[in-house]
Amino acid sequence: MSQPQPATCTTCHTAIHWIDCPTGGWWRHDQHPADNHDAEHDHIAAYHAAQEA
Repeated sequence: MSQPQPATCTTCHTAIHWIDCPTGGWWRHDQHPADNHDAEHDHIAAYHAAQEA
């Protein structure tokens, strides 16, 4: 599976990258943020916004 291009976290606007694994994958920050939030890509934010609407 090809990895997506680096993206920007919608919470802190820093670089995040996709980590691929056999069971799926996840986004990660280059450096873990001080407030310990999870990396959030825009498609995840859009999903959460749709759930709240």
